[in-house]
Amino acid sequence: ASDVAAAQQRVFNRIPGTTRPSRDGVISLRAGMDVLRNGLAAAGWRDTDFNANPNAKNRTFGYTPYMYSNGERGGPMATYLVTANARSNFKLIMNTQVRRVIRSGGHVTGVEVEPYLDGGFQGVIPLTAVTGRVILSAGTFGSAKILLRSGIGPTDQLDVVSNSTRDGSTMISRNQWINLPVGYNLEDHTNTNVVLEHPSVQFYDFYTAYDGTAPYQADIQKYLTQRSGILAQSAPNIGPLFFEEIRGADNVVRQLQWTARMEASEGEVDGSALTISQYLGRGAKSRGRMTITPALNTVVSTIPYLIDTNDKEAVIKGIENLQRALANVPNLKWLHPAPGTTARQTAVSTTATQSSTRTRVSTAPTTSSSSTPPSSPAW
Repeated sequence: ASDVAAAQQRVFNRIPGTTRPSRDGVISLRAGMDVLRNGLAAAGWRDTDFNANPNAKNRTFGYTPYMYSNGERGGPMATYLVTANARSNFKLIMNTQVRRVIRSGGHVTGVEVEPYLDGGFQGVIPLTAVTGRVILSAGTFGSAKILLRSGIGPTDQLDVVSNSTRDGSTMISRNQWINLPVGYNLEDHTNTNVVLEHPSVQFYDFYTAYDGTAPYQADIQKYLTQRSGILAQSAPNIGPLFFEEIRGADNVVRQLQWTARMEASEGEVDGSALTISQYLGRGAKSRGRMTITPALNTVVSTIPYLIDTNDKEAVIKGIENLQRALANVPNLKWLHPAPGTTARQTAVSTTATQSSTRTRVSTAPTTSSSSTPPSSPAW
């Protein structure tokens, strides 16, 4: 959006993306990536530098951008946190999670925190009177959980918190509750995997290498001394990244992001297998709901995956389009969906699997800062 364009550019100037995280500029073990890149190019898709062209999201492909710098992971932790930590009015509190915000009506006066590991802080961090502000940034589930424990949300969920053993006796009084749709309108990117096999693909066992196990000593030394080589890349050898837009019968354009990685999934065996994960993103209409249990764990009580018919059709169409795009790549074999299995059958199976495995999500602990105590709307 135009109103945040300048701020967005400042972020990218501070944290520039790179498609070559290794300091020597070399992309290691790229043969499998190039099989897909060449196949997509032959089918008319455009090779694109996504750092230079972030809005080119229809039938485009390219190497994966990373927030890496000098061969190491960068991002906000390596930039903004370092700058903030140098300020005299900033304090980072570790091993601590936010319990709730303390408020009077709609005005927050403090943030109540508690330890979750040794050395954590317990107590209330006060806000500056009148001008103090809170930003919740504990993620979709964590921020919503804090709001519910603070008496902000649907009455049925606030009743759960009020009746809980942990929070019931200290929860803000009922006449101070704020009825807002916290937990509703839950959205997630539906993930559908396809698995292929090609003799050019070379699996690299990053996880064994991270343990320092032979035969990876040369790669380890190259990374430690030069910040270069395969270990400067992200496991499990990710790329290429590609996009497609699908216009549905409802005239809504839905965006699909495909991310390839040089490893197996869906029960297939590593070696020459590669997985391409499809993510349904912008334009998706399916929504679910997050709720809270008496133990104050968050759960996905209404699954947000492919409820909308046109969302499901976009997933199916995307798989079919990919099958056509890669149909003429020599020696490329489809493992999942297996020969004889349609894209529609794959989408139905994916929905059932995600519904059964993603219904329970526990919130992670939250780190609090006295200059910007955590908080943010979650609906």
